[in-house]
Amino acid sequence: MSPPGRMWHFTSAWPLPVDTTRAWEVLTDTPSWPHWWPGLRVVPIRTTEHGWIGARSALDFRAPGYRLRLGLEVSEAQPPQRPGEPAAVVLRAVGDLRGVARARIEPTGVAGAAAPSCLVRIDWRVRTVRPALRVGERLAPWALAASHAHVMSAGERGLRTYLETPGRPTR
Repeated sequence: MSPPGRMWHFTSAWPLPVDTTRAWEVLTDTPSWPHWWPGLRVVPIRTTEHGWIGARSALDFRAPGYRLRLGLEVSEAQPPQRPGEPAAVVLRAVGDLRGVARARIEPTGVAGAAAPSCLVRIDWRVRTVRPALRVGERLAPWALAASHAHVMSAGERGLRTYLETPGRPTR
C-alpha cells in the first residue's frame, strides 16, 4: 500500500440556535445525520450506552465530483455537564481519509436568554488514502477544498433547518 497523501486541515464553524446540550444530543446521534445532512448515509457499527468512547459509524458522503467513504470512532468525549456548558469530542477517521476530527461546542448566547445559541467548531486534520483522491489533490487541490466546503456547508444548513423546525423530538 502506498503512503497517504498530503495533510489537509479544514475548519468549519456552525452557529446554531440551540444550547450546547441540544447541539450535543443531535451531533452525537449519528444515525439521525442523514435526516438533516444532504448526500450522507450513515451505518452505526458499534454503539455505546452513553459512554460514547469507542462508538463507531461508517459514513458515505456524496460530494460534488466524488464519493467519500469514511469511518469515525469516538476517541474522546466531553459532554456538557449542564445546559449552556461547553462540550467536545475527538473522532478518529479511517477509510478514504485518515486522521482526526475535533469538534467543540461553545455557548454564544447570554446565560438564561430566551433564545440560546452555540457555536460548533469542527477541525479536521486528515490525509487522503484512496488513490483517486490523491490524484485529485495533486491535479486540482482547490477542487477538493471546495468540495469539502460544499459538504460542510450543506451539513450546517441542514442542521439549522432541522433544529429550527417545530415539533422535532428532543430525544
